[in-house]
Amino acid sequence: MRQDRWCTALVVSGFAWIAVAAAPRAAIAAGDRAVDILQRAVLARAQVNYSGVATLTESQPGGRTRTFIEVLYCRQGGKQNVQVKDGNDQLVVRRICDGSTQWESHVARGAVVRRAVPSMSERRQRDLQNLNILTRNFRTALAGIETVAGRKAYRIRISRPGQPPALVRQYWIDKDTYLELKSEQYGDGGVLTSSMTMTRVNFHPDYPPGAFDFQPPPNVKPKLADDAVFRGPLAEAEKRVGFGAILPRTVPAGFQLLTQSVAVVNRNGTPALWLRYTNGIDAFSLFQRKAPGGEAPAKGRFAVRQWVHGGYQFLLVGRLTSDQIEAIRGSYR
Repeated sequence: MRQDRWCTALVVSGFAWIAVAAAPRAAIAAGDRAVDILQRAVLARAQVNYSGVATLTESQPGGRTRTFIEVLYCRQGGKQNVQVKDGNDQLVVRRICDGSTQWESHVARGAVVRRAVPSMSERRQRDLQNLNILTRNFRTALAGIETVAGRKAYRIRISRPGQPPALVRQYWIDKDTYLELKSEQYGDGGVLTSSMTMTRVNFHPDYPPGAFDFQPPPNVKPKLADDAVFRGPLAEAEKRVGFGAILPRTVPAGFQLLTQSVAVVNRNGTPALWLRYTNGIDAFSLFQRKAPGGEAPAKGRFAVRQWVHGGYQFLLVGRLTSDQIEAIRGSYR
């Protein structure tokens, strides 16, 4: 479960998980091998040196499917060099991370985005907390051992409780390294909506010179992402930002605030709290800052609702239904 796929949210890329791992350990003691494997995968993340090639698919309206090829070089410490190519073998996106800063170059648009990435301990804590929440809301099962990219892999099924259970995710985790080799995401009715499959993987890679260094083109001014100036417990984030969080009284069933992974970010020069909610699979973000005056329309691909309440402006970001969005917003009245 690579971080950018496990809890995609959020547009929160990036992208929230040891402090709250008690529940997974209890489940493991009861014999839940699937949770054990998922936890080992979290702990192994960014600890494995490898290179590889993966095929990515994504369903589109009208029954169409988009396919991309991902070429990866990964080194311990969160270092990555990822090239994403389209079906015509044209480079679309290049992502390079040296372990602390990630550069994302959108080739066709000539745009470059730079963002700071959380430390490995922060990401591990967030991912383990997310796994804890997941095991309370979904059923996990070890469905056997299969071969992916010539490697033996555990197949893990994650289903929404019900009769019959509804499949929402599948992961294939390498039996030796606990690297994610394949993943599938399912929508309503068990329809496959996206997938990632490693077709080649090498655990003794030769890295190209300067693989994890990046220099923007001289004619391109990088855009700075809303980098967090702080990440940590809610109470400390409130002190840093200078005001208390006003939490929604209503959130969708199963969703929980990641209380140990609250961030303080600068949005248009104004400090804001970044609150992340997840049910372990799906997620959304809620930004709160002092109201600049009046209500403005939400912008961006995933920005779904913006409102003003009690002298603060709120921005809700994520994939939620209209009813869920209005229930969250309505809880502030």
